[in-house]
Amino acid sequence: TGKRYDLQLFDTEGRIRREARSDLREFLACTRTGADHPIHWRLATIVVAIGARWPGRTVEVVSGYRHPSVSRHAKRSNHTRGRAIDLRVRGVPNRVLRDAVRRSFTGVGVGYYPNSSFVHIDVRDRDAEWIDYAGPGQVACYSRDVAGDLRGRRAEQISPAQARQTICPTSTGVRTRTLPEIADETAEDDEHGGSRTR
Repeated sequence: TGKRYDLQLFDTEGRIRREARSDLREFLACTRTGADHPIHWRLATIVVAIGARWPGRTVEVVSGYRHPSVSRHAKRSNHTRGRAIDLRVRGVPNRVLRDAVRRSFTGVGVGYYPNSSFVHIDVRDRDAEWIDYAGPGQVACYSRDVAGDLRGRRAEQISPAQARQTICPTSTGVRTRTLPEIADETAEDDEHGGSRTR
């Protein structure tokens, strides 16, 4: 949308500023409907921590809250509950951002999209991670071996075309692997799917 927001979440006493949460709610409103939703305080804290880790760099939000009417998986998506954000940090490779979030926080879902432009972060009860090899606008193609694909940066070496041939071949454009086949039964975000606890 081109909007900018300088977020100061905490006051000098270390308390969350009510007006900051209100401003963040408005800033992360659904881009399609304009509707907003309360943003979970833990998610807000993670966004601030990411900014503090790379001072002077802009955190670019790709997607925040999504109204259920425009969400493909409204019933289970953390985006529709103010608990998820897709973002990147200008000048920081997404794999570096992914690793920093995975190492620094617990109770998070981290979705990595090596052929796209963002990292998905959500707050949940149990840690989860996934890799989706699809490019922008393509049908999702989830890794079957997240840990293995992350070792040695193999995740960055698989193109969407290679993933379609070896990881999730399709026929007539329909994904042949269903979410339950690859998702942990406690996964909380079908929006991006492929979740596995770690």
